[in-house]
Amino acid sequence: MSVWGMIHSTAALFTIACLVLPFLAFGMGKLSHEKAAARAGKIGVWLRIVQFVLIISLITGFIRYGFHFTGWLVTVLVIFLAIAALMGIMGATAKRIRSAAEQNQDYSQNAAKFARLSLFLAIAIIAMLVVKFT
Repeated sequence: MSVWGMIHSTAALFTIACLVLPFLAFGMGKLSHEKAAARAGKIGVWLRIVQFVLIISLITGFIRYGFHFTGWLVTVLVIFLAIAALMGIMGATAKRIRSAAEQNQDYSQNAAKFARLSLFLAIAIIAMLVVKFT
């Protein structure tokens, strides 16, 4: 395996680690304000890191597999864009949860939205893995 392949695989592991987000998200609505603010802050930082790693994954993927528009590449790019968009929306929602929890306001609606988005993200990541390995 080349250096680009190792970097690409390591970047993919960061993205695959986001599969635990639904488990963290569904319990967020039941937490105290302080714990919810702390969890949302940590998740927001994690999502920001994974967004940068996702860009590295895109670049190394093009280096590793080439830039030939095939049906497979178009499918991967569409799923990639869905993952990136969901991560961006989730990051903004995590910020709203954190600010509402820090101000002792109700954050349950944002927590429910975050939980739904984390499920969609997990489905998109699994779809990417299925496309990658088939």
